Amino acid sequence: MAPVSISYLSTINLASVLRSSLLIIIVAILLPAITFAQNPRVDPDTGKIRTLFIGDPFLQPGYPTLALIEDPKIQLTRIEAEIGYRDPVRIGIPRMQRFLRLYLPRSRSDLIDNYDMLIVTAIRSNDLKIQFQLWAKEAVEEHGFGFMMSDDPTSFGGADTVWTTGPPWDPTPVGDILPVKGAGVVSHRDHMFRLKPTGDSPLTNGIPWEGMPLIWSHNRPDPKGGSTVLAVTTDETVDTDPKNDEIIIYWEYGEGRSLAFIWDWGGNGLVPFYRWDYWKDFIARLVYFPVRAEIPQDLTVTHTLRVKIGQYESEKDLVLSLIEFADTFGANTNDLNRELGATDDLRDEVDRLWIEEEYEECLPAMEEALSSLKGVMDSAMEAKDRALLWVYLIEWLTVAGTSIITGVVVWTLMVRRRLYKQVAATRFES
Repeated sequence: MAPVSISYLSTINLASVLRSSLLIIIVAILLPAITFAQNPRVDPDTGKIRTLFIGDPFLQPGYPTLALIEDPKIQLTRIEAEIGYRDPVRIGIPRMQRFLRLYLPRSRSDLIDNYDMLIVTAIRSNDLKIQFQLWAKEAVEEHGFGFMMSDDPTSFGGADTVWTTGPPWDPTPVGDILPVKGAGVVSHRDHMFRLKPTGDSPLTNGIPWEGMPLIWSHNRPDPKGGSTVLAVTTDETVDTDPKNDEIIIYWEYGEGRSLAFIWDWGGNGLVPFYRWDYWKDFIARLVYFPVRAEIPQDLTVTHTLRVKIGQYESEKDLVLSLIEFADTFGANTNDLNRELGATDDLRDEVDRLWIEEEYEECLPAMEEALSSLKGVMDSAMEAKDRALLWVYLIEWLTVAGTSIITGVVVWTLMVRRRLYKQVAATRFES
């Protein structure tokens, strides 16, 4: 057997090493992207983000809840447990504790199997039982949950009133999840400021932030080591306010992701934020990002869709009111209910396309749903008019009949005087 030269063997070994090194580099580069794309925490059956919102998810102006309800990819469960939304002594605290006792998931599996995202805000650390906090920590750390806390007097360990004072979040399981350290006792800040992204992120990309003024930031906690700051404050209107304070911070915690939004988003009325055109787009992103769901970056299309979805929901409420009104007066509303059901099927198709990220196809589907809803509204108006026709007719006959009878009686008594008897004239004589 002929001997193999050492130089030939060295070339073979070097080529193998180079191939192996190149393969390792490619895997190292592509693996994070593959992992990120393949592992969003969503419902495996529907593709929706099952979100549990504890604190202030009120369905009224000045709260973020409407944006979460209208988003096709978010399935929202609300627990109204804000400590200060009622009289804190007589009503607020007992009602808050009752809602937590009734509606909070009662087992570890109930939380982990039925939800993907947890929002906690406007609640004290000692009001949320430790057992649930341990489940929440496990859900984020081991099961890829998303978690978020927004600002409030009780959030991030800060409080400045007697009835909101409570233990800090830091030593709790939820405090372990948070990407920020406790703020301590901090006074309210009611000065205007804006948000400025610190770099490239799917959460902040593409949004015109210059049109979004903020107010009411109660606490200013510090980011923990290893966290990432996505946005800071800017344009503070008062010189004594700190500049460039962190306002959106997140970090990877185990398999999951935790987000802190340092702004009080509810309970202060229709502040300028809720008059900003893109507030619903931004609020929805605060849920998409922690669960690693794909955030649509074509804001023009998705914003238009959100506007039309809001229009659909408003018009649908009007149609339901018309149907209920017509039904009250005896109209046959079976056909209307069938038409509305068919319209809702068209609306469900929009949700399906959105979840599948077919945003361009969503627009014509949404227009079709709106057109169908307009047809139902026209039919409901006709049914209402037909039902009221008999009301108007009966009313007219009642008024007309009463007028005729009254006229005959008056004419008989006062004009013809048929019931009067002729009597002789009399004269008084002394």
